[in-house]
Amino acid sequence: MLFERLAAQSAACSDRAIDGELFRTGPDGRRRARCLLVDTEPKVVNAVLAADRDGLFTRQQCYLGLYEAQLEAAELRAALEVQRLQHDAEAAGLRGRLRRAAAAAAEAAAEDAVLRAPAPSYAAAPPRGAARAPAGGGAAAGGGQGGGGAE
Repeated sequence: MLFERLAAQSAACSDRAIDGELFRTGPDGRRRARCLLVDTEPKVVNAVLAADRDGLFTRQQCYLGLYEAQLEAAELRAALEVQRLQHDAEAAGLRGRLRRAAAAAAEAAAEDAVLRAPAPSYAAAPPRGAARAPAGGGAAAGGGQGGGGAE
């Protein structure tokens, strides 16, 4: 479509008009391009990129610039996709670490609760270290040892 439009445009204009439309003469007498067309040869593209492009003809688009902008946009989209994938992988790793840490904390809390649990109490067993009362009433009933009766 582009080449058809350019062919139709060049057929409608004389060579002198096309020459004036596509080129301008610089102060040093050199002809300088006013618009750029894409060429498939790298040396032509490099020459166009290195050329003075002041005063480009605004009626026609610079197709080389559009192509560069499209490449840059595609590279940016790819970079964003890579960053998103890296972020998702990092977030998944952090979620896994948090899950493992929570499980370890719950396990440690359960072990701590088992270690701090009081010993089971039995009604028949006296507490440790308590003195046992003697059988048979003791000293208050008068039958204690030491035989100190009334004198």
